Amino acid sequence: MLKEKRNFVIKNGVLGWGVPFWLIMVLWRSFQKPGDGIFEFGSFDLKKFLLESVVYFPLSLIMGYFYGLSMYRFWEKYKKDRLSKKEFNCFKCGSIISLNETKCSNCGWSWNK
Repeated sequence: MLKEKRNFVIKNGVLGWGVPFWLIMVLWRSFQKPGDGIFEFGSFDLKKFLLESVVYFPLSLIMGYFYGLSMYRFWEKYKKDRLSKKEFNCFKCGSIISLNETKCSNCGWSWNK
């Protein structure tokens, strides 16, 4: 259980959200001209890229960790609620099907038990 939680948080939070956020933010700010508007860009500034990477990279990893942790907590609550009700969503149309049914009443999608 602990390994599953750790893998989920690292994969979806840190790598899936934190690192892309860091990369987009630092690249965006490295091309910006000082004192100009948000969408006015100049040439790439390596010094600015490296200095802002030092600040934004650890912050992005920490924010990604907490984002992944909140997603994991939500997913655990969602799974617990769904399993207690013994139902799931149809893969084809999305309607709710109970576990004892073998066919969706909306679209007719079926599976082997």
